[in-house]
Amino acid sequence: MYMKISRYSQFIIVVSLTVAMILPLSSCSGDVTDAPTPSDPSEWDYTKRWDKYLNQHFTKISEDFYWTDYDESDYYGTTQKSIAPGEFVEFFNLTESNITIRYGNEDEKIFNLSEITDNKINKVIEGPYPTLVYQRYVDVPLNFIDNDSTSLQFSGGLTISPGSHISYRGAIGNSLAIRKVLTQYDDVYLFSTSDETGAAAHLNWICDDYIFDRSALRCKKSPLLINWSNSSWQGELAAIFPNPADFLQLMLAMPVVKISDYGFTGDSLPYYVSIERLIRLLFSGFKTRYGNSYRLFYFAFPNSTVADGGLSSYPNNLFSVHYGGEDIMRIFIDAQKLKEIKYINTSTTYMALANVLRSLLLEERFYFDLQYRLEYTKTTDDPEAMRALVLTVKEKESARHLMDYLIMPLLVENKQKIKDFIRQDATLLRHAETLCAAVDRLEDIYAATTDLSLGYRMLCYPTTKEVSPTIWFSPEFE
Repeated sequence: MYMKISRYSQFIIVVSLTVAMILPLSSCSGDVTDAPTPSDPSEWDYTKRWDKYLNQHFTKISEDFYWTDYDESDYYGTTQKSIAPGEFVEFFNLTESNITIRYGNEDEKIFNLSEITDNKINKVIEGPYPTLVYQRYVDVPLNFIDNDSTSLQFSGGLTISPGSHISYRGAIGNSLAIRKVLTQYDDVYLFSTSDETGAAAHLNWICDDYIFDRSALRCKKSPLLINWSNSSWQGELAAIFPNPADFLQLMLAMPVVKISDYGFTGDSLPYYVSIERLIRLLFSGFKTRYGNSYRLFYFAFPNSTVADGGLSSYPNNLFSVHYGGEDIMRIFIDAQKLKEIKYINTSTTYMALANVLRSLLLEERFYFDLQYRLEYTKTTDDPEAMRALVLTVKEKESARHLMDYLIMPLLVENKQKIKDFIRQDATLLRHAETLCAAVDRLEDIYAATTDLSLGYRMLCYPTTKEVSPTIWFSPEFE
């Protein structure tokens, strides 16, 4: 696994030396003077050693608690560091065998989607927290491991979440010395550029194209991966579309969405775009560095002066990719950053993004999981593409919510435009009666859904490629 904190492995090697140096540190820890320590350890009342710290709340401004750390100028030396701004430390629940330390962030991090949807969507999102990410604070028992006449040594640790671990080690004598090790791993390793291509370090993962064959009434290629089972799929509609997902893909490819409502403006832009193209515009791709460092998420803003081929980035850390388990890509959402979106920050865009987040963020989570699979170049028809990345929404409930909150409302709202498109298209006209009747009873058809899974397909390019025109203007029908 890849370890973000480069010097943590040194702690395992020299921890005994660190503890051995604890007593000299006491002269730097304040003017605390305890009663003389009995020469017989059995007579030592260790609880008095914790009096200064037990049930106290320490912050950076307290100036009476310090972490023990390495002295950067001396490999074997130690130094003291204050608590970081916004963090706190507490000790409680002292027993004969351990004491519990609580460490985390002072303030709750709460965001309600009502703030960007004019109170239309009431959805609370908590986190991510700058220190522990998944939670505001964490409690860890510090187990006493060595009690002598001069100090009481202790250690403790806890796995906070997949890829994240916190541990402590130290001792208390006339004062406290404690070392904190917060280790985080990101093991979503897509592939190494230097090992496999020798290309530049930056990789762009861009949404795949869309092609629907009108003659065969089949979706040949789509970034939107849909598997849909329906108990009412029968009769002439089923004869035309043996796979119900093709019927859905057809409707998603019809230009029914007014693009200026979402903040996309320009003389050369179409007045209406399809729902699938809108999704590609809003979620165009992301960038990696060295295979496992994720920097930017894109939307396709139609401006040739924007870097990366017309792709503009969302605010830093609004979306970020992290380890969520084997073959699981965990997407973190810092929802407060939604207010920092530029160019496309209209009320309609915010409603769309809020509906995506309310669908994917179950309960009060700030993250959702995507199963991912890499495919080789031969599975794509783009000679520049190095890999294809297939993402699948892990939670079936989230997939259903995406249909309920985002896709179905757009389809239902635009039923008339969909029927007009069918009647005006020479190829689709021969099935107009059946297709339009199906559009009219779309809600009833969808209500008979028995299974649904959704995914997204992206392609990897080794260098910056001008992809915005492709996303905007590539033909959807053949």
